[in-house]
Amino acid sequence: MKTELSSYIRQLENIYDGRPWYGDSLLHKLEQIGPKEAFATPAPGIHSVAQLTAHILIWRRVLVERLKENSDFKVEINSAEDWPSQKDLQKKGWEKILSELADSQRELLELLSAKTDELLARTYDDKHNFRFLIEGIIQHDIYHTGQIGLLQSWLKTRQPETEKITFSNMRDVAQNLREAVESAHPRLEALSGKVAAIKLRPEKWSVKEIIGHLVDSAANNHQRFVRAQLGATDLQPYRYAQEHWVGLQQYQSADWHALLSLWYYYNLHLAGLIATIQPEFIENELDVWDEPATLRFVAEDYVRHLKHHLDQIFNIAYPTHGFGR
Repeated sequence: MKTELSSYIRQLENIYDGRPWYGDSLLHKLEQIGPKEAFATPAPGIHSVAQLTAHILIWRRVLVERLKENSDFKVEINSAEDWPSQKDLQKKGWEKILSELADSQRELLELLSAKTDELLARTYDDKHNFRFLIEGIIQHDIYHTGQIGLLQSWLKTRQPETEKITFSNMRDVAQNLREAVESAHPRLEALSGKVAAIKLRPEKWSVKEIIGHLVDSAANNHQRFVRAQLGATDLQPYRYAQEHWVGLQQYQSADWHALLSLWYYYNLHLAGLIATIQPEFIENELDVWDEPATLRFVAEDYVRHLKHHLDQIFNIAYPTHGFGR
């Protein structure tokens, strides 16, 4: 008898290519994304659709291998196998990733269809049974399908490549940074500490915390700008968990004007540093995020990131006015 197991099978079918209650299926979303879009990300450190799909795939494989009684197959959380790099996935190709996902769906349903409800109470390790694992995979698929949906919405609304900020040289990058900071500073200075501490939702950053995050961004990119000119190419150690940094430093309770001054003067210093980056280092490939980036891109992206958050701040503090409008 497999009454319960049949219910789980139907859920897996609905999530993958059926008509789930919450909207489009996983396959329907993925079929609307092309090879170029699959590897696009809205910001450094954010997983692409390709990475999310590969992550879904590896945990489905965990269930498949457990059903085959292969106890040797294990995936370490946050490992390169759990979250493959953009570079490795681009070598594999988007079509291959989709093909592997389709194969995993077929194999998973075939294995489950051959079982009965007795499987659900069986343990596959010292602590967990198959009910726990199957329900976990279902929840995991749904969670990351939602994330893919968010990226899909971003892909539809992002600026065309030709509209993105581009700079002819490092002095232009530095000048753009300096102008952004000088323009924003009086408006930020006019905010009271009380207004800067407002949270639109408990889980969202206040203006104080966003400025604190931009201080952290400045500190980490300062290391990149200097060390890259000293010959370093592996800058992975200067990635940072932004939520933890913001929380640990308690920016929400910091003195607002002191924090703002730190942000302002730190960025003026970085503008001066960027303007004097030595030409021989500008196009050097650096290991910064999940894929190589030149020092030029790191500097340009720093300015884009800062302006994005300034726009976010002014939409909180002055809802009818964006940055630079």
